[in-house]
Amino acid sequence: MDCFPPPILANILSRIGEQGFRLLGPFIAAGPTMKEAVYSRECYEKGNITALFVESLWRLTQDGPSQDALDMLAASSTLNLNALFAFGMMLICCGAVEEGNYVVDAFLDKVTDLTEGFLIADQVELQIKSMGATGACVFYRHFNLDQLGPICKLVHPPSFDICEHCFAFNYAVKFLNMC
Repeated sequence: MDCFPPPILANILSRIGEQGFRLLGPFIAAGPTMKEAVYSRECYEKGNITALFVESLWRLTQDGPSQDALDMLAASSTLNLNALFAFGMMLICCGAVEEGNYVVDAFLDKVTDLTEGFLIADQVELQIKSMGATGACVFYRHFNLDQLGPICKLVHPPSFDICEHCFAFNYAVKFLNMC
């Protein structure tokens, strides 16, 4: 694949990615050059939003906050509900609580009901766990749980019983403990 010019390679990878992100797995496993090609800006510009989402989420959860990774996640969040939720959570974990809550509220407005929101949030949580979340506390020096303040007066076990007001807080705590 080294013989293909980058624009043609990006076109090939984006067409394969349109059929499903999992089909790009062999290219990612082929080595750092192909992995970089799959996650390149050219592939994103050709429509490979999932690749951009996965790469940005991996960078944020493994290496900690960076503006480049947040920008990548923001770009992928325009067309992907999983990325929109993850972007809100990562903003909160990075200390931008007000902006993160705004994004999470936008996410909750886009889902049909709170149950769908829980399902998407659980998918993102599972993705982070499957990436091998280090548990190295990469966000702890950027975020303090006191920044969220009291959300509501109800007592919620961590389940489908929590309200919209506690949704962001509940998952922010989970993400902080995982990463």
